[in-house]
Amino acid sequence: MAREKLDQVVDTAFEQQSFSPIEALFREEEAALKIYQQASGSLVTIEARWFALRAALAHEQEVMMLGGLPHHRLH
Repeated sequence: MAREKLDQVVDTAFEQQSFSPIEALFREEEAALKIYQQASGSLVTIEARWFALRAALAHEQEVMMLGGLPHHRLH
């Protein structure tokens, strides 16, 4: 699909004898790349939180299996 769009833009640019269709495509690509990078950064943050939550859950399960926390640690 991307190849088809690129071919179409190049054909249009050639017909118009202008780089403006190509420039518009580059601006669109830059905007999409920015959105992708933001989503990628969010994913890294979410994954870090998920791993921390899993570690905390594993610790809590281990504590429960060993008989719970001493009373002085509950306050």
